[in-house]
Amino acid sequence: GLDTNPGTQTAPFRTIQHAIDVASTSTATVSLRAGTWTEKVRIATGTTPLLLRAYPGELATLDGTGLAVANGQQGLIDLESRSHVTVRGLELRNFRSTNASVPLGIFVTGSGTDLVLEDNHVHHIVTTVGSCNGNGGNAFGVAVYGNLATPWTQVIVRRNELDHLTLGCSESLSINGNVDGFE
Repeated sequence: GLDTNPGTQTAPFRTIQHAIDVASTSTATVSLRAGTWTEKVRIATGTTPLLLRAYPGELATLDGTGLAVANGQQGLIDLESRSHVTVRGLELRNFRSTNASVPLGIFVTGSGTDLVLEDNHVHHIVTTVGSCNGNGGNAFGVAVYGNLATPWTQVIVRRNELDHLTLGCSESLSINGNVDGFE
């Protein structure tokens, strides 16, 4: 694909991030065809519903091999204060840190409502820092942090597989802070 394409099935975009950016202005489904993307994705703008998914019956993979963790902690998918988002059926793998930076498969922050993370496979998210003292080693499979005065509401995390994670001092799944109800 090319990011100058219209983003149709016959003329797809090249990058997931470009598809997400285009999808910020209207209700959209971003379907990833079978393949591997070595990129990190940030979902932070827009107010309309967004479905980010693997194309039905296909395996779409975000692979962090060789990507650096930015800003001290970062997910292969970062979702910040965007309501009405579903992430479904993706494989997220091979994101690692050899310093105090924190890699995550899916990292949700801020506040919002109607968040669904389902049927994803998150694996080989790794910290190689062996100490939990001071700037100790941390990594997460999936983390939802309500870190604003307004809470995250209607958060659903279901049927995800989290395995082969080297987390240091952290958890495979963390729902933390100002989150008012989750399943």
